[in-house]
Amino acid sequence: MTMKDQKTINLVADIIAPFAVISATVALFFIFMPTEPGKLFWTNMVYSVFLEVILFSYIAWLPKRDSSVVLKWMSGIYSVFYIGIALVWMLLFSILLHHWLPIKVYLAVIMVLTVLWVLVGALTIKIDKATDNSSASLAANRRQADYIATNAEMLSQQFNLILMAHPELTYLTSSVTALCRGLSTISPAVMSDPNFSRRVASICSGLEEILAEPVSENFAASLKEYSEKSIITLNSIKKSVRK
Repeated sequence: MTMKDQKTINLVADIIAPFAVISATVALFFIFMPTEPGKLFWTNMVYSVFLEVILFSYIAWLPKRDSSVVLKWMSGIYSVFYIGIALVWMLLFSILLHHWLPIKVYLAVIMVLTVLWVLVGALTIKIDKATDNSSASLAANRRQADYIATNAEMLSQQFNLILMAHPELTYLTSSVTALCRGLSTISPAVMSDPNFSRRVASICSGLEEILAEPVSENFAASLKEYSEKSIITLNSIKKSVRK
């Protein structure tokens, strides 16, 4: 299907078809218009057009919006229920109840239904937006945790290369391995706290700086002290998140 064909289909489905249906509805009202149309007739015609606009907005406009599937699904349910109840009320009042009830009651029920539909729709949009923000935040925290884990794995491999060249540093293996393991198991919940996130990133960069230094007695002492202190700090952070 070419782009031109797609544009033609969209034009027919989104504009021409809704306009044709609404025009036909108005034409039918005028064809069956009583000799002396009253308020009820004009109200029904305007309200019918309004309901059709809602229906076609859901069919043609909502699917193109950048919103979640849940929002589109819930909006569809609310709209269909609203239109269905409104049509039943319109027919019930026009055929039967208008003999006993004033048109004010008819309009009042329409207004109540419309307000409820708008309120429920607005609440759904608000909840959906909050859910999207929460999901985006969780995904960002996951990416940060994965980044730290990847760096920790690289640092662990770098330390192993140092050990191959300097076997005398084997006694540092337990502390450095424990630190790298602690960094690689950081959870997204830890990264959700800006303060904890900065401290974890600082620990990771600090280890990277030490491993980049030339091997010496000072190197070994600094690496051992830094690893042990960082392990304590990481454990403290993880415990704080669990509380």
